[in-house]
Parts: sequence; structure tokens; C-alpha cells
Amino acid sequence: MTPAEPFRYRRLFPWLHLFRAFGISLALRQLLLSGLALVTLSLATRLIDTIPVGEQVQADVPFNVESWITALPDAERLHPALKRATMAEVARPWHDLLASTSGAFRPGSTSTQRLMAHMRFAIALAIWSMFGVALCRLAAIQFARDEVGSFRQATQWAVTRWRQSVSAPLVPLAAAIMVMLGVWTLVIPSHLPWIGQVWLYLASPALLAGGCVVVVLLLAAVLGWPLMVAAIAVDDCDSFGTLSRSYSFWTGRPFHAIGFAFVAALIEAFILTVAAIFFDAAIALVYFGAVLATSDVDHLAAITRACHSVANALLGTFEISLFWTNVTIIYLLLRATVDQRPFDQIAPDDSERSPRTPLPVVGIPATDAVSVEAPLAP
Repeated sequence: MTPAEPFRYRRLFPWLHLFRAFGISLALRQLLLSGLALVTLSLATRLIDTIPVGEQVQADVPFNVESWITALPDAERLHPALKRATMAEVARPWHDLLASTSGAFRPGSTSTQRLMAHMRFAIALAIWSMFGVALCRLAAIQFARDEVGSFRQATQWAVTRWRQSVSAPLVPLAAAIMVMLGVWTLVIPSHLPWIGQVWLYLASPALLAGGCVVVVLLLAAVLGWPLMVAAIAVDDCDSFGTLSRSYSFWTGRPFHAIGFAFVAALIEAFILTVAAIFFDAAIALVYFGAVLATSDVDHLAAITRACHSVANALLGTFEISLFWTNVTIIYLLLRATVDQRPFDQIAPDDSERSPRTPLPVVGIPATDAVSVEAPLAP
């Protein structure tokens, strides 16, 4: 009698794979890449803010989506670490893109403010897309193969594919702009006398259809952007291939995608809250130890501020690493559900690919034998 096959919980509950993101995101290579991404984005943002303009431009865009925890009536009485459950912390790259574009569509924004917002969006998209590809590549290798990826190969993979990673979300955005131009063209005749109102009523179905198409394209760009980055890192897709995969995953298994994203957000919010409480306890112990050494209030405040700065930097790098690790795992789970492909099927590194054999020249036989020509007859 053959023994019964052991019950595999992860096959029945695939979202259990998301718990591996914590250990994978703590890898030193991913933390270094995350910290480098934050430093690069900070330097690029400050460089943009130093550009001389003709009017005062607000650098900080008031865009933030609070979680249900901070929206409670007595939220100010809660522990400050619970504020790590906001979208700005759980999905930092995605939040940065939305925050950079909010200034361009805010009512009352000037042309200079819109230009600066577009520049911030371009910088955030370029930095997070390229670093996201490298982080997803390292996470995919460790998750699918249980191997430690190479820092150099991951960065080389991201640099050589920066065009795909940047242009992938721009494809639906460009399509949305073209549809909006069509809507604008249909609205122009409505300003004509006598027939303007009649034309507007006749063209209203087309205007509504165009608006619906624009909404779908914008959702495809916003919701599908993280999966596009993961598709480039895992399957080495081009710009249109990433858009196709992201669209098929969201439309083919929408409840799976929403469920995986919801579970990943809950796990990440819980981990970040616990990590913030841990650092707060450590800073409190450092403060109590410093009190025994000195009684200078200013010196104690400086020590506390320095510890908080280091803790926030460590939490920021861990947030980025954990976010892209969750995106990679969700992509592999959706791919296994939609395409029935195992996790370990990921694109090989450039150094692992065998060189292509050149095709034989037309008219010359493809053989290693030496051809000997017969002498010409006298």
C-alpha cells in the first residue's frame, strides 16, 4: 500500500506564499538597492526643486491616503507606530507616482506647477521602474529557485531594460491621451451657434464611451504598473508584453489579484507596525542609557533625533524591499493561476544564455568538411 501524499497547504491556500516576503526582503542586496533608490530619488527631487522658475512652486504635494487606523475618531491617542499602516508607507513607490501627478491636476495649478509636477512624475517613474526591476529580479531568483541573486547581474538586467520598464506604463497613458484628443475634437462643434446643443446631445454617447475608455486605460496604467515591472524582471517581456500580461492577470483572475494584494497589504502593514514599535522601544532604551551619562537636555534631544533618523532610514529601505518582494510573489502567483506555469520558470540571466549559432551563408554548405574544387580541364 503506497503512503498517502502529504497535504500541501500552499497549494490550497496560495496566499500563504506571501509570508515568505518578510525573509526575502531582509536580504542585504535588496536592502542596499532599496536604500540606493531612496537616496537617488531624494537627490533628484532636490535637484528639480532648485531649478529657477518665474514663480513660487510648492514642492510638497498634499496627497496622502490614510488607512482605516488613522481615520478613527481617537487616532491621535494611538501609538505613533500605527501610522505606518498608511498607503504612503505600505506602497511607497506607487504612492510617489500618484503624489507627483496630483499637482498637475489640482484645481488652480499654474502652468509652472504642472510642468514641475510632470518632471517629478518622470523622475519618480524612471527611478522606481529601474530599481524595481532589479529588486524584483533578486526577489524572483530567491523565491523561485531558493538561490541568492547577484547584485551586479540584477543591476545590469535593470539597466539594459530601462526602456521597457519606463515605456510600459506610458503605453496606456498615451492611448488615454489620444482618446481624450478625440473627445476634445467631438466637443468643438458644440460651440457653434444653433446646432451646438443638438450636436452635443447627439455626440453624448460617444463622449461617454470615450470617458469610459480613458478610465479603463488609466486603471490599467495605475493598477498594472507594479505587475509590468515584475513581468520585465521575471519573464523579460517587452513593453507591450508587460501590458498584455498585466491586463490578462487583472481581467482573467480579478478576485485573485485583489485578494493577493489585500493580504499582502495587511501583512506588510502589520510587519511595519511591529518594526516601528521595536525601534521605538530601542530608542527609549538608548534615551534611558543616555540619561545616566549626561543631564544636558539638548544633548539628549540630539541623541534621540539621530536615533529616529537612523530608524526611519532603515524602515524606509525595508518598506521598499518588502513592497517589490510582494509584487514579485503576487506576479508569480497570478502567472501560476492564469498560465499554469511553475514558479521556477523565470528568464535566465544574460550570462546564462547560450550564444546564438550564426546561420550559414547562402550558397555555402553548412558542413565542417573541407571542400576541394576539381581542377579545370585544359
